[in-house]
Amino acid sequence: MSDKSLLERIKKLLSITEENGASEQEAISAALMAQRLMAKLNISETDLIDPIEEPSKDPITGSAAIKRHEWQLSLARIIAKNFRCLHYLTSHIDPQRGRRVSDVVFYGHSQDAEAATLVYERLCVVAKRLGNAYARKRCKELEAQSVGRVSQSSIFNTWISAFIEGVGSELERQSQELMIVVPTDVRRSYRILTKGFSSYTPRSVHRLDDCTTKNAGRSAGRDSVRSGRVGTSSSGACRVERSHRLPT
Repeated sequence: MSDKSLLERIKKLLSITEENGASEQEAISAALMAQRLMAKLNISETDLIDPIEEPSKDPITGSAAIKRHEWQLSLARIIAKNFRCLHYLTSHIDPQRGRRVSDVVFYGHSQDAEAATLVYERLCVVAKRLGNAYARKRCKELEAQSVGRVSQSSIFNTWISAFIEGVGSELERQSQELMIVVPTDVRRSYRILTKGFSSYTPRSVHRLDDCTTKNAGRSAGRDSVRSGRVGTSSSGACRVERSHRLPT
């Protein structure tokens, strides 16, 4: 398939969105397929021994998504690098809540950033739904084993951390096969954009040393990527690559 044909196919895949009438599962499957094809197109244009990148016609931009929990930042980090993006946080006052809230911004070529945002949002929905369901079930199991009182939040934190590991391992495997890298022009632009951003330190959370929960989380994360079912369920700024925040 020629580069031109690949580009046209990528455009068609990225046009498969809920706004255009597709289901969530169709949209996420299309985004993952677009990731693979974008990597293939990039490789065909690059000398792998001494790569020299040509200027991209696809503009570099930021695509924002909601970040409400610390685990979402870890998920965003994994999604970004596997979709040829970098990322940072923005914050603003939510008029409905009356307090400052944060969004994660995927920074890269527009098609990459939009695909990363889509996958991130769907994985957040699935992770929260599956994690809460598992935490309730596992809490009852541990209580029945007379382990003592165990909070659902601790179980969820343990499960979600492992879930993100599972997502990361599966996406990393695909990325290594496709030799996905963040383009040089994106890195250069990102360094300029984030110069002077101040640091951000994620809050620590309590987790359990429970192998059963960890294995369940990793398996769910890998399966969510493999099956494409990650969408089937119903201002300040900070640089996240090195955990920096812009003064507010």
